[in-house]
Amino acid sequence: MNNPSFLNKKSMFEILPRDKKTIVFLGDSITDNCNWSELLQDSKALNRGIGGDKTYGIINRIDEIISLKPDKIFIMIGVNDIGEGRNIGEIIHDYEVILMKIKKETPETKVFVQSILPTNKDILGGRDIYNPKIVEINQKLKILADKYEATYIDLYALMVTPEGQLNPELTIDGLHITGLGYKLWKTAIEVYLRDP
Repeated sequence: MNNPSFLNKKSMFEILPRDKKTIVFLGDSITDNCNWSELLQDSKALNRGIGGDKTYGIINRIDEIISLKPDKIFIMIGVNDIGEGRNIGEIIHDYEVILMKIKKETPETKVFVQSILPTNKDILGGRDIYNPKIVEINQKLKILADKYEATYIDLYALMVTPEGQLNPELTIDGLHITGLGYKLWKTAIEVYLRDP
């Protein structure tokens, strides 16, 4: 990952103060675009999203996340891997490396594997290169979550239309979600934010 934006943000995360009892949101621009601490009204909610990130980018920076020893980690990653043309096997392999490392190095951390969100091909203006793969990856992520004793959260089902597209009321560009989408996301995870 030689992208300057990625490297700058990674270096910023590495120098931030280390608080206890944090909740980490880990992912790409879909995670990065939300102000989690304000949305959840919780100063312990840390945003570790980086726009354009992929599963191998998370592997490259997972040590900083692990060093926080967070109470909880909410992960969503993979749509940019699909966009880059990576195959499903590679994506799932990388995801497993992430989960394995978290479980081994910070076993007390509760891990939440969030499904990849659907996209909307009509708004994106092309053929549906994402959703068929997203559906397959999400099925495999559910199995991986069980294997590593993580909780799987199906956000895909909350935001998809009967036609299998991201609800156009929740997106402007067909890939990212609007405030209404984050409100739905918040509602879906509130039960998991409560202690313990």
